[in-house]
Amino acid sequence: MGVLWQWNGLHETHPASLSAVPDPENYLLLLNDDGSFSAKADCNQLAGTYSLSGSSLELAPGPMTKAHCGEHSQSDQYVALLHQVATQSEANGELTLGLGNDAGELFFHAG
Repeated sequence: MGVLWQWNGLHETHPASLSAVPDPENYLLLLNDDGSFSAKADCNQLAGTYSLSGSSLELAPGPMTKAHCGEHSQSDQYVALLHQVATQSEANGELTLGLGNDAGELFFHAG
């Protein structure tokens, strides 16, 4: 894959909502060809591994910095959502990560 993705939207099913990420450049995801990933969650950095089989994607987060990024940061939410990723699809420079239990989707665009 090797594309640096910026998180730009979230669709949640319970309760149903669609929200834009106000500062996508602060929420990044890089899936490396060797099965590792790195992510920026506002002022924090996260690394781990992933398993991709067809459209099924499982992220296994590892080490992460634990800085407090401020009152309006979405760092904790973003990291929690990455733990729930179950599927992926990519088309037209956009990446969609589906959450388990049909909880919603994260939307990314190529950075």
